[in-house]
Amino acid sequence: MITKKNYFSQISSIDYKSLPDALKEGFDTIKFGSKEYTTWEYLDDDPEFLDVYFEKLNAFLDKEKKTETKAEKAVKKVSKTAKSKTEKEAKKPVAKKEKADKKKKKSASPKSKPEKKKQAKAEKTAAISVEKVQEEIRFIKRYVLLHDREYTRPQILRFINALQKAITEKRIRKTSAYAEEIIHIQEQLVNCYNKMGEVVKIEIKEDTLDKFINIAGGEKTMMSVLFIKRYISLHGKTNVKVKAERLFNQMKRAADKKKVTSSDPYKEKLELIYNSLNDYITGKTETPVIQKAELNGLKELALMKLFSKKKA
Repeated sequence: MITKKNYFSQISSIDYKSLPDALKEGFDTIKFGSKEYTTWEYLDDDPEFLDVYFEKLNAFLDKEKKTETKAEKAVKKVSKTAKSKTEKEAKKPVAKKEKADKKKKKSASPKSKPEKKKQAKAEKTAAISVEKVQEEIRFIKRYVLLHDREYTRPQILRFINALQKAITEKRIRKTSAYAEEIIHIQEQLVNCYNKMGEVVKIEIKEDTLDKFINIAGGEKTMMSVLFIKRYISLHGKTNVKVKAERLFNQMKRAADKKKVTSSDPYKEKLELIYNSLNDYITGKTETPVIQKAELNGLKELALMKLFSKKKA
């Protein structure tokens, strides 16, 4: 079990990429507040946050261990299905397959690279701001980030494990609009895991990569929520003026460019944060600070995924 006493020595055993977003927020907050894992001095004034973080972290790690065996079974099952599918494809008449391939190539009208870049840019611009990105899109984004990078067998297995867990818990359903993409990701990773050595470089086909990039850009976390989470990591801390000024200026630019508007559901919280940062930067306060009741409200928002129970 990981506790406050052994956290600094156990930090290397925690796979940051596999953590849920809320635990990542807690992880980042402790990393910053402990000055790169050297002291608890600046975090001791918030024992409730630490208690919740360690409780949820240990629950998550325990669940990961229990599902490790299930993930191995899932690898074998999907591998067997993929093998059967490949054998069926091999039995198809060659002439018909070639004819189908030619027809497919003829009907396709590949776009030039500049056009693809424009399309990707348009998709990115049109992204919908949401409080929580769909689970399927999160996995698609994660898959896209694997491209052109090297990974070990345990890292690939963790991805398969996390995906299988999401499917088992019905956070990803067969009726999902992206069910086909999720199945593709699962099959590709399982196939890769079965054939790889200790390390493998992931390469996603260009057309698949373009398609998944467009899907991944379809949703993004609300900017106001991101600002709130960043402020929490600064609250009550000294010697964070550079980070405070950066956040303050980014919030100001976002308002000027109307990326955050008066209709934002967290408008009042953003105003509190903005005023708090301004007071700190101008020397009115020694740290970025707001009233405890308001701070609790911000933490509740930032850590809502930790407190929420998954529904089957």
